[in-house]
Amino acid sequence: MPAASRCALAVVAAVVAMALAAAPAGAQYAGFGASTPGGAGQPVVRVTTLADAGPGSLREALAQGYRTVVFDVAGDIALADFLYVRGPYVTLDGFSAPPPGITLRNYGLIIRGTHGAHDVIVRGLRVRNATVDGIQVAYGAHNVVIDHCSVQGSEDGNIDITEDAHDVTVSWSVLSRPAGGEKNMLVKYRAQRVSLHHNVFVAAAQRNPQVAVDDVVLPAIDTTVDMRNNIVWGWGTGVGTVVRNGARANVVGNFYSAQATLAIDQAQALIVCTFDCGEIASYPAWAYVAGNYSADGVLGINGVGTLAAPLPAPDVGATDACTAAHAVLAGAGVRPLDDVDTLYLAGIRLPACVPDLAVLSLSAPLYVTPGIPFVASDVVHNVGPADGPAATLSFHLSTDAYLGATDRLLGTRAVPALAAATASPGSTTLTIPASTAPGVFRLMASVVPPAGTTEGGLANNVRVQTVRVVRPDLRVTSIVAPLEAAPGAVITVTDTTANLGYGIASPSSTRFYLSRDAVRGAGDADLGARGVPGLASRQVSVTSTQVVIPPGTVPGRYYIVAVADADGGVTETYELNNSRARAITIR
Repeated sequence: MPAASRCALAVVAAVVAMALAAAPAGAQYAGFGASTPGGAGQPVVRVTTLADAGPGSLREALAQGYRTVVFDVAGDIALADFLYVRGPYVTLDGFSAPPPGITLRNYGLIIRGTHGAHDVIVRGLRVRNATVDGIQVAYGAHNVVIDHCSVQGSEDGNIDITEDAHDVTVSWSVLSRPAGGEKNMLVKYRAQRVSLHHNVFVAAAQRNPQVAVDDVVLPAIDTTVDMRNNIVWGWGTGVGTVVRNGARANVVGNFYSAQATLAIDQAQALIVCTFDCGEIASYPAWAYVAGNYSADGVLGINGVGTLAAPLPAPDVGATDACTAAHAVLAGAGVRPLDDVDTLYLAGIRLPACVPDLAVLSLSAPLYVTPGIPFVASDVVHNVGPADGPAATLSFHLSTDAYLGATDRLLGTRAVPALAAATASPGSTTLTIPASTAPGVFRLMASVVPPAGTTEGGLANNVRVQTVRVVRPDLRVTSIVAPLEAAPGAVITVTDTTANLGYGIASPSSTRFYLSRDAVRGAGDADLGARGVPGLASRQVSVTSTQVVIPPGTVPGRYYIVAVADADGGVTETYELNNSRARAITIR
């Protein structure tokens, strides 16, 4: 195994070990709820039965506050009704149970301020198929931590934080496939100061999470949600994270993938409603958005933010989205995983945390002229999940679609270091060598990172556009001059010089001669010239020029001959069709 890979695995293992360590209450938590002691220092109450109620039951243990609840039993607790935490300063420690741990079924855990609940820590608990919410934090409950829990199959929301709840942390937890496949997490109804970090939201068509204040125009006065280093996976034809209705949120360093859906659905990874969002009725919300990564290649995922700086929030030890995603997939939830979590987490496939530079677009003129500069525009994107180094984009002219040693280098541009999921657009002035023969060629743009850089793939490092190398064709298409003139007379000659070729003609001159025939020859009198500007394909230049019939010219029939590019400065498709003559009689 390469040293870099061993190092990466060691980092992930260290992060997971830290997350699972049995530290004193509060020491291993982070975020808005982390300052709570929970039930630390309070009496220990032991659960000795899996019965729904009665002596030794979990329901009886939670009937009062000021306690740490541990388990002497393991297995499923089939609840006959909602399970309320009825008092403050409580730790519910599911990790204290023997294998396979504790699973609540049929109903969920309810933490409400109206039942006296605050300063509550819940860890190592599974909830399955709950009526209404799997875990509910509501009605003024505060200083709450939900850590390393797993909730699946809930009817309304796997975890909902609503109704004036505040200072809450949900961390290192797995929320999967709610009943009906829709609602994972709702943070709404004036909830505030909620930290969501290092969680998995998987297989839910919406609320991953949905963050709002209220259905009436009531903007948040504080940070609603700080969401960092989560995996949001598999929302299908639904939506990922939505920030709406007056909420204020940080959405930073999260890993998104809809997987196996259309691009229009993948683009719904992260929505910040500045007004109505399609079918979602809303009023303005605010969000700081940065460092998120779409494994589906959604380019604008970090462009939906409306705030230039993050809202106040405690540090949660966040890393980049990819590094965090690997740690979360390896450590979130209740370990060892049960069959439900194994099923849903097995479908999450994370890439290696390396950059992947790709030339996403290349645009140049279809016709290019040897010796005439043209502009090629491109976009280089780091589609990988890790930051990339500065690189060089090279432009070559090739006779085929493959970059080879004999291809002609036309120019380069510097590509700056690109963070994951960011792009560098650029324009470069290039010139086809003047000696290049007309024909069909390929313009190739290839991005080359520094030696030793590991990339996600090389197939997307090159983009090709077909170009036709063409030349101009200058001709005098018309000439107007007097029918007769005397020797020494000044006459006006009007010519039209046109570029009838596909290439661009550089500035040239059209020269006038007095000839005995209609063809320029060695004995013709040079009457002078006029400048012709550079001409694009099918462009013309019309100018009147005064010339003098040489004194002493023998009377007779002559021709005024106008010759385009008479000095031979322009390489043309045809060189023998440049002139046009006009008869004139000298008397």
